[in-house]
Amino acid sequence: MTLLIVQFSNNGTCLVEATSAITIFMHNLTAYLRFLSRHKTLSFINVFGLAIGFAACIFIGLYIAEELSYEQYHEKLDRIYVVTSQINSGESVTKVSTAPGALTPMLKQDFPEVEEAVRTTSMTVRSVKYGSNIFQENDILQADPEIFHVLTFPLIEGDPGTALTAPNSIVLTKTLAEKYFGAEQPMGKVLTINEQPHQVTGLIHDIPTATDLKFTALVSMDSQAEKGWFDFEYHTYVLLKEQYLQSDPALISFKERMVSNAEKTLNDLLDEADLTIHMPVEPFSGVHFREPTYDDTPKGNMAFIYIIASVALLMMVIGSINFINFSLVQSLERGREVGIRKIVGARFPQLVFKYLSESVLIALMAFLIAMIIVVLAMPLFNEITGKSFEAIRLFNLTFLSVSFATVVVVGVLAGSFPAFFTSSIQPLQALRGKITGIRGQWFRKLSILAQFAIAMGLIICTLLIHQQMRFMSNYDMGFRKENVVVIDTPDDSLAAGSLNVFKQILLQNSAIEKVSSTGYGAIPDEEPRKGTLGVKPNGESRLVNVFTVDADYLSTLDVALLEGRNFDAARPGDKHTTAIVNTAFAQLWGWDDPLSEQVHADGSVKVIGVMKDFYFQSLHVGLEPTIIMFGDDVTVHMLVRFRADYPVADQMPLLEQEWKNLFPNDPFSAHFLDQSLAAQYDQEDRALTLFTSFSVLTIMVSCLGLFGLCSLTISQRKKEVGVRKIIGASYGSIVRLFSKEYLLLIGVSFVVIAPACFWLITQWLQSFALRDGISPWVFVAACLGVLVLGVATVVLSIGKTWNTNPARLIRD
Repeated sequence: MTLLIVQFSNNGTCLVEATSAITIFMHNLTAYLRFLSRHKTLSFINVFGLAIGFAACIFIGLYIAEELSYEQYHEKLDRIYVVTSQINSGESVTKVSTAPGALTPMLKQDFPEVEEAVRTTSMTVRSVKYGSNIFQENDILQADPEIFHVLTFPLIEGDPGTALTAPNSIVLTKTLAEKYFGAEQPMGKVLTINEQPHQVTGLIHDIPTATDLKFTALVSMDSQAEKGWFDFEYHTYVLLKEQYLQSDPALISFKERMVSNAEKTLNDLLDEADLTIHMPVEPFSGVHFREPTYDDTPKGNMAFIYIIASVALLMMVIGSINFINFSLVQSLERGREVGIRKIVGARFPQLVFKYLSESVLIALMAFLIAMIIVVLAMPLFNEITGKSFEAIRLFNLTFLSVSFATVVVVGVLAGSFPAFFTSSIQPLQALRGKITGIRGQWFRKLSILAQFAIAMGLIICTLLIHQQMRFMSNYDMGFRKENVVVIDTPDDSLAAGSLNVFKQILLQNSAIEKVSSTGYGAIPDEEPRKGTLGVKPNGESRLVNVFTVDADYLSTLDVALLEGRNFDAARPGDKHTTAIVNTAFAQLWGWDDPLSEQVHADGSVKVIGVMKDFYFQSLHVGLEPTIIMFGDDVTVHMLVRFRADYPVADQMPLLEQEWKNLFPNDPFSAHFLDQSLAAQYDQEDRALTLFTSFSVLTIMVSCLGLFGLCSLTISQRKKEVGVRKIIGASYGSIVRLFSKEYLLLIGVSFVVIAPACFWLITQWLQSFALRDGISPWVFVAACLGVLVLGVATVVLSIGKTWNTNPARLIRD
């Protein structure tokens, strides 16, 4: 019984102590909240600045996590490699993301290290029919049957071992199956693809968005795929056996032997051509961030990841800097409070804990506001980035735990210096109000310098990036892309006669100026078709752009003919025997008189004209040697140019109706040439919008911080302002007085940040074949912009104090 009483007494004592601690904490919390309510502007800047920083980190964290998660869903990712190709022709180097079809059988047969190797290749789909419905699909791939063993695509229905074994088998994603069959059972159904029946043998979940291997359906591989060493059409995935780790010397040996064997086979076949082929092997996990290649999917940019992460970090740093500065200034106002607390017995650790708790409270309030901002702004963020993030994914234990830990760390780190500074104030000095805050002056000036430098740097980079993007969008690509519609034509030789009829019908329309038929790779918004050509029989050959067109191609695109003549449909001898080259092609061979030259491939082709160079792709890719030949036997696209005074969009229903009249069983597929060319810069445009948005937010938070700090500084010197006003000082002289320090800091920040920005933008511009250069006026504009922001901050801050009665300023 005695033991129980003692324990009860001890428990009671502990309970009283705990209750006392909670009471003190609540008292301190109430007092601090009252202090914040008396300084509403300061409190808003403090909390809002941190909230914007937290929100930026969450948004950019989501973006970076998505980019870094590419292909991570594959269970065997650490053992999967891809084989690409590099074709060297003279000084020209062409990198492609594919490999020959014959490589995969060789890997499986000759290399014991390979557990499995599979290929995929895009399938040209003109139409998919089910019942009376006709569909147009662009994301159907052919694949080897072993693909489900190498890559992780779990089947909802069907057998992964046999789903793609039979010819003309097809595996659908869930969304595509619902599109075709609705609520019907898809298994066993037959789809007609390009007039060939394909049976549904499997159903898989939709492909994750974080992948470069995008498709809506997989079709069994054509049996002819294994026979060619020169059909560079196949994405090749190699699965190594488990014992071969990425750092294993045996793996390095395998890669060397595989590359050596494949390259030797190819280069032996190319004995008479002036070409050499290399076949690099790289981890599948790094494909999303590799250098973009010919006929490749859009790639991520690790440099941009670092840049945007740096912007988020800068926003967080600025918010923290503002918080530290305001806390230091607050310490001067709360000096008497500190003195009284020390006199009544408060110890140094207790005071530090109190002020750190206040810092964490501010950080927690900022985080809660940040979460509200994130939820409300998520649709806008998705529109900017082209992603499909959902706010609900943030409300999980892992994210909330990490976020809470981050909030505490930020609160403690941001509040440490002010907490220790405030807690170290001597009691008598505090009660007398003689706290000068000299120890915090260096930090305040350094932080203002940093904020000016960050703002100026972001303005410079944003303006220069916008300048380059505007330069690319306005650059003369060598042809007129406006008012041109590209129509995809049926992949059917029987349709050739109907296409000629279609062309003649269109030309009868007064709104249409020109119509042209083209073969593969002749449209400026697609990858140009490559081929090897020489200028002498059995002589050296080079890899160039080569495709066939009709006689109206150059006039439809308005490409200038510099020498010679155009193709003439009235001359039967022109077909398949004549060619027109661009200036880059003539320069490649060093021709002085191109019209006297011939080109050799399967036969001789006479050069009858030289056209102006024009760009097939974005300005990331330079001008390439190009030769066009006259031939309209195979039509893949039709180019329709409308007259400038006719709105093209209004004419699309007419085109579609005429199409349906002649091709009732083929879907109408068309797009605007200028829009598709602009889409080549879609990734840069999104990145620029994202960078600009967060840069503006960073500058805004920085300005808020400067405004708050300037207001507090003026408040502390209000007696000086009152005295100067009494003795006749003008408003302008007061503004100049308080602007001097800022002007000096702006000058120093320009000297520091301008060279860094020049170097960064210079490095970024190296990725463009054509560059606008770096204008010095951008640096001048950025410096003047920051100067205006600094002076405006002083003007706004000093207004209230200036309008107050000077006698009151001196008295208070």
